[in-house]
Amino acid sequence: MSRRPAQPRVLVVDPAPGAQGPVELGALRALGLRPVVNVRRVPDPGERAALAEQGDVVDLDGFDALRWSPRPSASQVSTD
Repeated sequence: MSRRPAQPRVLVVDPAPGAQGPVELGALRALGLRPVVNVRRVPDPGERAALAEQGDVVDLDGFDALRWSPRPSASQVSTD
């Protein structure tokens, strides 16, 4: 039986401010996580670019995403 290679775990994080951000991201990577940085609250374009050079970034408002999350209506839920 062959084993599939482990898939990276993805974690979306708001980065720590300033110089602590890269340290925090490095620590998460050392744990085997693949952090995706949410740059929504990073106002400095230079800091956003630096974070993007280190890995994956996303710009999202998590609360807005919850409002747009598809929820099945009562007629779509199976009772079988």
